[in-house]
Amino acid sequence: MPFISTWHAQPLSLYSLKKELTGFHYGIDKNLAKRMLSYSWPILILGIAGILNQTADFIMFPYLYKGGQAHQQLGIYGAASKIAMIMAMITQSLFVMLTNLLFLARKKMPTAEKPMLLP
Repeated sequence: MPFISTWHAQPLSLYSLKKELTGFHYGIDKNLAKRMLSYSWPILILGIAGILNQTADFIMFPYLYKGGQAHQQLGIYGAASKIAMIMAMITQSLFVMLTNLLFLARKKMPTAEKPMLLP
């Protein structure tokens, strides 16, 4: 049922946005594109290297694993790495939230009662 409602809602929403989606010209400013690429090519190369670093272990795992169940072990390894990634994201987000709360609480305290966390 959700598929059918989405199937009908998509053309209706596009039709309702007809005024916003028409009346302007798409174009590429070549000078701006050159300047952007001249500044961003190192980030592009580092991004590709980072993606390769994240996925190389999955590619190499069946060749490095000694045993007949390499693909089963690769599935377990992939699930464990996803769980580890989720745990790291949760830890990072909690750290950010707690530090924000600490700084907000510190800002509301009188000067004499502030803990000596930051100079």
